[in-house]
Amino acid sequence: LDEITWLERIGVHWNEQKCEEEARKYNTIVEFRNGSPQAYKYAKAHDWLDTYDFLEKKKRKYTYEIVYDIAKKYTTYVESLLEEVGDITELPVKAGNDANVAALGEMWCGGGKGHTDMVLATLGTGVGGGIIINGKIYSGSNYAGAEMGHMVIVKDGKECACGRCGCWEAYASATGLINMTKEAILKEKPDFSYMLKSVDGDISKVDGRTAFDAMRAGDAAGKEVVDTYLSYLVTGLVNIVNIFQPEVISLGGGVSNEGQWLIDEI
Repeated sequence: LDEITWLERIGVHWNEQKCEEEARKYNTIVEFRNGSPQAYKYAKAHDWLDTYDFLEKKKRKYTYEIVYDIAKKYTTYVESLLEEVGDITELPVKAGNDANVAALGEMWCGGGKGHTDMVLATLGTGVGGGIIINGKIYSGSNYAGAEMGHMVIVKDGKECACGRCGCWEAYASATGLINMTKEAILKEKPDFSYMLKSVDGDISKVDGRTAFDAMRAGDAAGKEVVDTYLSYLVTGLVNIVNIFQPEVISLGGGVSNEGQWLIDEI
């Protein structure tokens, strides 16, 4: 959407000139948040920070309304899909959050087999979680529980995709690991960076294996990234142990492909 339409859609009823002025203020401060100190100085000098806070709240409220509308439509779709699959298979069919049902699968025939109290943490694009208590999925009063990736482990830390700062997901996900790896590469001299050379000099090719591969090759920077990543991962896992005291913690997601080495380090 263009700026004026966007401002109108979030319920800010200004005339066209006012919309343009306020959108310019907002965009300037967005530049500041994306790493432009010049934009910040300009916004602060013109006393625009209040405008940014105001529009952020409006934008967030509007986003929630869109998500809620999509969720209602999606629920209707899932219900019809379950009915159709049930008719085809002649079996009872249910749907649930991916990490929750993955935890159930782990309890039935995976790492939690033989146990009734366990937790699954999935380390992928984000950090998902599934909690099994007395053999049943725990999902809270509103079926939205077990979002373990959004417990804060660093006060005022890195911004998470959810909007909070310092979430476990921002540090322990594969995305968090990739960001740490890129930050480490940018601190090195390009000609001497093993990790940069391993991705053919293209930092956009960094993935969740880059730092681990570098560490195994004896690269000090790669080892430092992995050690830092593990410290954040373990911080969250210890929190989970202290809260739930599960019999088993299972790990899933791309990072878990590090296998037994990862388990031993944890």
